[in-house]
Amino acid sequence: MYTKILKETASQLTVLAVKEDMENRVIMGDNLECFFRQITYVANAEEALYLYRSEKFDLVLIDIDTFSGDINRFISDIHRQDIFQAIIVCSERKDDPVLLMRLLNERISGFIPKPYTQSGIYEVLFKVCEQVQERQLLLHYLNILENQHEAALEVSCRSECPMKAELQPIKVIQPIQAPQVEDEDDDMFEFFPTQPVQTAATIEHDSMYQDYFNLLDSDDREDLHDLLIDIDTTIINAFTDMGANAEYIEKLGASLMRYGNVLMHYQFFCDMGTAILEFGKVISNESEKVAMQSEIFHSLISGFCSGLQTFMVEVWGQESDKPKFFNDSIINDAELIKDMIVPPVVEDHEDDLVFF
Repeated sequence: MYTKILKETASQLTVLAVKEDMENRVIMGDNLECFFRQITYVANAEEALYLYRSEKFDLVLIDIDTFSGDINRFISDIHRQDIFQAIIVCSERKDDPVLLMRLLNERISGFIPKPYTQSGIYEVLFKVCEQVQERQLLLHYLNILENQHEAALEVSCRSECPMKAELQPIKVIQPIQAPQVEDEDDDMFEFFPTQPVQTAATIEHDSMYQDYFNLLDSDDREDLHDLLIDIDTTIINAFTDMGANAEYIEKLGASLMRYGNVLMHYQFFCDMGTAILEFGKVISNESEKVAMQSEIFHSLISGFCSGLQTFMVEVWGQESDKPKFFNDSIINDAELIKDMIVPPVVEDHEDDLVFF
């Protein structure tokens, strides 16, 4: 289930794999090189630290069962270089509470127990890679907002500070002319004409949203369009007059997961993308239940997918000046239907430590 969305999430990420068994680079039972942009293998901690100081890696993967040094010290050395570095640890010592507590205190991002299972590996990798992407996206947009804030301050200072205006170099000196008053009621005039000051709303509309839609990847537009066509076709096959088909319902959930994963790449749609991905995951996992209660869920799921069509037309298609308008509605609908499929259960041990 995680294979396709892992490829989409990890395709641009790099990995530093610390594994002393260099003869076998098929780590964790499956070759991960098809998922990531690059995997660099090192045999020991010294080589890993030397390489880490000169290059940037999105993810560090460590097999601590073959690690000869002090794993806690090694992780601390990595975090001294980058406190937010994502680190995944692999070990068969999943029942060792002392080890797990030390790794928790070292703030690792994920733990993969041995013996490996494909679903377990891909699930941990997807969640950690998703966190890495979200952090990179956040830093990217923080940088954009900081640049816009500096530009807005510069505009404000030029308009409000006469001393700064006087200090600007004068390229052309025009003779002073008496102001022409066209309207008797207009008793206000400017001796030093200036450009109109942009308000915060104008800056937000003309700059932030315009720049934002320029960043929307055309490939993602086409991908979302194709996914919606696939979703519509799958709904027709999943819910027929002859009854519901669990196999197509599972495919429908997978298509929704891919749709949500694309939206998660963008700041304004990240929350909505997460909700759609989780919604698709529930539909895929509970396809049999949805099929058995198709008289309830057919109209709900179809209506939800129609909302996605409207979202694409009104937001991505026309570059809406309020791109988050649909978010809350779609998120609420996804959560409502998801809770109807799998009612939430309140457990007594919600605060227990959970390793991925």
